[in-house]
Amino acid sequence: ADRHPRWSPVGAELMFIRPDTRGIDQVVRWPSGTALTALDAPVRQFAWSPDGKSIALIVSVSTRSDGPLVTNSVGYLRDGEGRLPSTAGVVVVDVATGATREVITGVRSIGDIAWRGAETLLVTMPHDDRSWRWDLVGVTLDGETVVLTDHGPWERAACLMVLDDGSVLFAGGEGGPSHTELRRLADGVVTPLLADFDRNVTLGMPAYPGARPVVDGGSAWFTANDRGVSRLWSAPLGATTPTPHTDHRTVVTGTDARAGRVVLTEATSSSPGRLRLLTDEHATIGDEFEV
Repeated sequence: ADRHPRWSPVGAELMFIRPDTRGIDQVVRWPSGTALTALDAPVRQFAWSPDGKSIALIVSVSTRSDGPLVTNSVGYLRDGEGRLPSTAGVVVVDVATGATREVITGVRSIGDIAWRGAETLLVTMPHDDRSWRWDLVGVTLDGETVVLTDHGPWERAACLMVLDDGSVLFAGGEGGPSHTELRRLADGVVTPLLADFDRNVTLGMPAYPGARPVVDGGSAWFTANDRGVSRLWSAPLGATTPTPHTDHRTVVTGTDARAGRVVLTEATSSSPGRLRLLTDEHATIGDEFEV
């Protein structure tokens, strides 16, 4: 049940989430094998600080009693995870000492997390108890928050990526019948990254094929639905139209890009899962890895 692996931005240490003997998800350090926990609560997601000295964790805090469960909100379940916990929080952990610092406590839910510099976090949070509208929120390590999308019309902000210039790329869509798009927050203004693209960006969530977007070398790599499959696309950050890299016979289920090399996992009618290397940036897929 290992998941969510993340390399340190400095050095060669890897951390990932693994349930302990009680079934509580915690962060495990590799290669040492030691665990970092916070508040004795399950960890949903974490992010390394840019200097590799700290990690920020999203933790789930349950206050379930022995009585019946009562819900008064439409958002009480999450695909792939089941019933949401009573509250969520953010804790920053010092990697060297294991010391913890509570940054956010007692909120209904937190979606994604990223660092914006050494002293500021970015999280996505619903702005009220009535809907799934997830705003992008900046948080200092002292717990002070500022809403960056102004309770806007976003149905959900997810997959946060902080770019070199300090702007933020994320996936989001407006309320109502609209696409999930790649959006960019710069100088307090949110704009579509690809104004001429009319396909639904997919994020690789349970039951929804696709992959989390990544940025490499000034280009965004992402998946979007087209004619019934989740295809791999890319676009320079200043472009308005992306380039497809897979055809309509392939469903892309994951991707990553580093230093100009792109890998992806895919499913076809003849194979439920393959790991592939993109060898031509304009359309061709290379041979399978031996894994």
